[in-house]
Amino acid sequence: MGPKRSVPSGSKSAPKKRRRVMNLKEKVELLDMLRSGKTAAAVGRHYCINESTVRHIKKKEKEIREAIAAAAPTTAKYLHKPRDPNLSRVESATFFWVLDCYKKGIPVDSGIIREKAKSLYDFLKENEGEGSTSADFQASKGWFENFKKRFSLCSVKVMGEAASADQETASIGQEAAREFPETPKKLIEEKGSIQLLPFKLDCRDVPEVNVLERSFSVHKAHSVKDMENIFQLVRNVIPPLTTKKHKGQDGRIGIVGGCQEYTGAPYFAAISALKLGADLSHVFCTKDAAPVIKSYSPELIVHPVLDSPHTDEEVAKWLPRLHTIVIGPGLGRNDTLLENAKGIIEKSKVRGIPVVIDADGLWLIAQQPSLIQGYQRAILTPNYMEFSRLYETMFRTSVDSNDNHRCVLRLSQALGNLTVVQKGEKDIISDGEKVLVCSHEGSSRRCGGQGDLLSGSLGVLAHWAFLAGPEKTNGFPYVKTSY
Repeated sequence: MGPKRSVPSGSKSAPKKRRRVMNLKEKVELLDMLRSGKTAAAVGRHYCINESTVRHIKKKEKEIREAIAAAAPTTAKYLHKPRDPNLSRVESATFFWVLDCYKKGIPVDSGIIREKAKSLYDFLKENEGEGSTSADFQASKGWFENFKKRFSLCSVKVMGEAASADQETASIGQEAAREFPETPKKLIEEKGSIQLLPFKLDCRDVPEVNVLERSFSVHKAHSVKDMENIFQLVRNVIPPLTTKKHKGQDGRIGIVGGCQEYTGAPYFAAISALKLGADLSHVFCTKDAAPVIKSYSPELIVHPVLDSPHTDEEVAKWLPRLHTIVIGPGLGRNDTLLENAKGIIEKSKVRGIPVVIDADGLWLIAQQPSLIQGYQRAILTPNYMEFSRLYETMFRTSVDSNDNHRCVLRLSQALGNLTVVQKGEKDIISDGEKVLVCSHEGSSRRCGGQGDLLSGSLGVLAHWAFLAGPEKTNGFPYVKTSY
């Protein structure tokens, strides 16, 4: 093999060719051409795409034509399907299994994790019987990469003595598997719930691995000492008053909520953000709620777009100007409003905007946990009933009222280490690593609107902490200092 050709100095590589994405209308035209008798190669040349792409579209013909028949927009470039609920359950169970292995010092690599997820999914499908609508799940490399991001797993190199020690631990797990061949099926027959699996498996079924190059663990742990003076951390992030700043620099907060029935909640959230120290508060509400909210205070900027057919476009114009979004106060449970709120959450995630979710926003998350799962710039603020709903969605079991601390920790971990603030007589706060309890006495009344004041305030504090950076928060991510 001859030597590689040298690249002349100063030369620039050709720009990478941009991948072409066809919309549904073009794909249907392509499929019609194939039906008319043209070859895949000829069709590929016509559309300037690879023959393999043509064959891939041909495999998806049924789904494409069903999407068109269901009145999907022909300009859409991707087919969107509801997420398999079994897959969400399997991912949560797999995450807890990885967590259990990590705590016991048992290393697991990507192959082991994928095999575990595949076996759990296959069992769930088998358990549903002949009427199962679950699709085949392959636990591919692509799925694993998304799983890592969703649950914020980080890879750790295993080298030298540590590697041999980890392999020794793995061999101990294999011996335990031979001694106690307890299968997932047996466990579920005894307990009747897949959700018990993460706490019963004990990593006894870890497959044999001769060489472990990489293992996966959860977030880096912080010492308890770092969490002792939360009030000082909060003081650190409050921006100083100075004449050098411009309008909006100390916080532009967006409140998504407000419908005909509920106009007070978005007002309380928006005005509390201003009174805490934000410069501007925007309220994105329905058309009939806008005049009422405007009449409460001239300080609020009100956008009557939440029930518009173009809500996504209208709100997207403002997202680059906003520092934090608060979703839920006065949102209601109208399907159209919830769907529009979902789109706003997705767009906020793409831009990396901190999101505080409260009230009916939590109802939306309880219906679709994957919408926010793994997004660590999210803060959930449930009361006891909202927390119970979220917990039962994730674990298919009720909250253990005798161990609220552990329940809040578990929920945060299952959602990918989001910050969860459970409101109550004592507020319980967790980021999936530590649990904080705020026993500072508040109002003895439990009237409506107090949670809205909290969500608006948290929106401001989240922005301030992010702006302050790790040097003022002792290295903690900003969501951990927003209490």
